[in-house]
Amino acid sequence: MFLNAEIKVYHRIGKNMAYAVKINTKRQAWELGAGSAMEQEMLERGKIRPNPDDTYEIFTKEASKDKGEIAKKGDFLKLTKRGFPVPVKGTGFSGII
Repeated sequence: MFLNAEIKVYHRIGKNMAYAVKINTKRQAWELGAGSAMEQEMLERGKIRPNPDDTYEIFTKEASKDKGEIAKKGDFLKLTKRGFPVPVKGTGFSGII
């Protein structure tokens, strides 16, 4: 599923200076709890783990081995270029394309 996302792109203009520009772009993401093939793959690989309270632990690149970032059912999951899952709150996207 592709969704509209508003992201900030930082441009460096000096050693300690940068400015941000907001752009709208398309990002591929999967809704947690919807039972997508990507969600199933991440469950099988141990990259996400469901909890009994309708939350998920997402094992991002920065997460420890035992504890992941918490995401709720209905939030989205996107992948980094290196294939690590990243949780995105449902409000981080403006709609389905």
